[in-house]
Amino acid sequence: MREPAPTLLPLFRSNVQASILARLFDPSARDVSVTDLARQIEAPLATVSREVARLETHGIVVSHLVGHTKLVAANRRLPYARALAELVAFTAGLPWMLARALTELGDVQAAYVFGSWAARYTGDAGPTPNDIDLLVVTASHDYGEIVDAVRPVADALGIDINPVLVSPERWAAAGDDPFLATILDRPMVPLPLGDEE
Repeated sequence: MREPAPTLLPLFRSNVQASILARLFDPSARDVSVTDLARQIEAPLATVSREVARLETHGIVVSHLVGHTKLVAANRRLPYARALAELVAFTAGLPWMLARALTELGDVQAAYVFGSWAARYTGDAGPTPNDIDLLVVTASHDYGEIVDAVRPVADALGIDINPVLVSPERWAAAGDDPFLATILDRPMVPLPLGDEE
């Protein structure tokens, strides 16, 4: 069964393709094996292998061998490489960009994108989001610190990021909190904290 095109930006074949491109075209990306890439984007290895081969055939990604391991990378020599990087950053790249920013800050137990961006990312149709709603579970950071940490992401994407801070204790009892229960009842995208490599 063919995976549907991503709702956030249906220019791509599938969410897997968008995720591969987002990981490889991220400015901090390093060459990666197909196995590690599949693990990072949480997709089946066979699917990732096929998509990487298709992208390599068209020159969008490049590969080389290190020993017996094939490593893949973005083809940054493409005339449209920068534009493609910007497109995939707003779609599949956003969770990793935010995760990296929050991981650098430290002491963030969990974080989730919710609201309209999460709804589009998980397949709900609708207009392109005008902002990003971000829930951060932390015991030691205040609102200003979180805003400062994610500001480079907001600036890079040209979109407002609205953090909501929650203590670990409040998050543990989220079902009893009307506001958090509403968030839990709608699409949420967990950020891959600790998996920003």
